[in-house]
Amino acid sequence: MRAARPASHLCVRPHVRGDPLFHYTEKVVRRFPKNNGQGTYHITAWDPEIAELGLKFFRGINFRGLGNVEFKRDLRDNKLKIIECNPRFTAAHELLVRCGMDISLAIYNHLTGLPVPHLNSYKQGMTLWFPYRDFMAYKELKPLNEITLGQWLKSLIHTQQVVPHFRWLDPMPTLAPFLLSVKGRILK
Repeated sequence: MRAARPASHLCVRPHVRGDPLFHYTEKVVRRFPKNNGQGTYHITAWDPEIAELGLKFFRGINFRGLGNVEFKRDLRDNKLKIIECNPRFTAAHELLVRCGMDISLAIYNHLTGLPVPHLNSYKQGMTLWFPYRDFMAYKELKPLNEITLGQWLKSLIHTQQVVPHFRWLDPMPTLAPFLLSVKGRILK
């Protein structure tokens, strides 16, 4: 199956008594390795076709709980195909929180009987960027003439970009491993 870019779409829905507590869709723009690796660059984007297929899938298997299903468009017949389904939080969880979908809080509140926040909408166009892995994706795609340096850099210019494991208010979880690595190389 050859997929057109954006390579895949994700639909996340926890179900309570058959009704979604919330739903969310996003696009995985790049992966490394190409076509079968982890997403390196995601963007929040509501896609009603994906949402409808995701809901149909979860209702069809009588699913209850947190689940996400990922689709790719098959260029042979232009139909969306399921490539995986997982009953768990995903690597893009921080993107959901930052775009206004604090699903962990909603699920916690639901399970503990507290008022569940209404998650009816979220910020569109926010991105999740894994810098090192995305650079590796760029290096893989460039020789295939699927992206230029200018296109890659332009895709990174977003004011609403989320870098996992990094917050300006608490940068040490991200910086400490880097600084220790540099220190180790200097002392050798």
